[in-house]
Amino acid sequence: VIEVSKKVSSVSNESSSSSLNETSLDNVLSSINGPTKLNTVTKSSIDWNQYKDESGIGENIEHGAKNGFLAKKEFLERCDVRKFEKELEGRQKEKR
Repeated sequence: VIEVSKKVSSVSNESSSSSLNETSLDNVLSSINGPTKLNTVTKSSIDWNQYKDESGIGENIEHGAKNGFLAKKEFLERCDVRKFEKELEGRQKEKR
């Protein structure tokens, strides 16, 4: 759980509106419901995102994953085209 606290003077613009855009109704509901429970998947996702931000590897991972997927997709498409061409050659030889 990450907790951020900041003191703001009553004259400042920040004191009139919170950065989370919480209304008084949101505050009442959160006090009624109590703290939210995190399941393992959500907690792991939060931890992983935090680690990527801290270490600065987020962009590299996304770039590598995207390129890996596209390269694999292109390879499979070339294989399909090649297979089709060989089948076509085989059928043309049978007709002769």
